[in-house]
Amino acid sequence: MENKLYQAYLYFNYPAFNDILILVINNELTPNRVVSKGDFIGLYYNDELIGVNILNSNQYLKLRLGGLIHNPNKPLSDLISDLVKNYLDENIELASSPVLLGKVVNIENDSYQIQLDKGSVYKCGIIEKTDLEVNDLVLISPSYTRLENGNLASSYLKKDEKYLIIGQEEGDIDDILLGVETYTLSSKKK
Repeated sequence: MENKLYQAYLYFNYPAFNDILILVINNELTPNRVVSKGDFIGLYYNDELIGVNILNSNQYLKLRLGGLIHNPNKPLSDLISDLVKNYLDENIELASSPVLLGKVVNIENDSYQIQLDKGSVYKCGIIEKTDLEVNDLVLISPSYTRLENGNLASSYLKKDEKYLIIGQEEGDIDDILLGVETYTLSSKKK
């Protein structure tokens, strides 16, 4: 019988954790079983894999990025997948967590309508109250993605919201770039 395929989000923060890679599958559950095989630590809730920590990760790969790796490339995903399969006999693949560029087109009370491209407007939630105005550019995450803090975007959304506003983008950016993935968060200073 083939193992379940898990979607994992990759976090790396050398200043905080040295060379430990953290794979988050489900951070809403607390592990009640830990399996350790060499540098690979499998975190389980009963028989369900909910996370993996890879100690001494510099022995296996070198990363120069920090935080959530939003869009891992195929070679990185394949390498991590092969390592976890070899050490823990679990099937994982790295998941993407895109951040998209949107534009505020309407604000009513605490409801934001965001344009992603010509003609498509979505009701969005917001992670933190801010001074947004119509025509401001914002960074949004789809409901199914994980955020820098490890939580799912959906945990901050109301039932009818599909995206979460996670930041504000500055600069003179053409509307043709709406809906495009971006990884640079910036905050507006007033």
